[in-house]
Amino acid sequence: MTDYRTARFHDGERYIAVLAREGRTRLHITFRDDSGIVHRALPREDARHLSILLHHGKPYSIERMVRRLSGLGHTVGITQAAKNELTGAVTRTP
Repeated sequence: MTDYRTARFHDGERYIAVLAREGRTRLHITFRDDSGIVHRALPREDARHLSILLHHGKPYSIERMVRRLSGLGHTVGITQAAKNELTGAVTRTP
């Protein structure tokens, strides 16, 4: 079973809120970009740029992140890979 988590990711310029999952060889992140909701597969070493994402002092909920990204996807656009990641996160959360 794959574990999803919400996190802050530093991309070299800024912090962005992401839905992240570590694969066997890649770090998969889904986030809001200028072109809409996108999915990126980065080298696994980039996981060092992840930090915990808090909401009112508690970890940000995966379900909340999925709802937020899905809702934004309706208005700003979403890639098929991002849709697949969001669907996977919903079906795999306990």
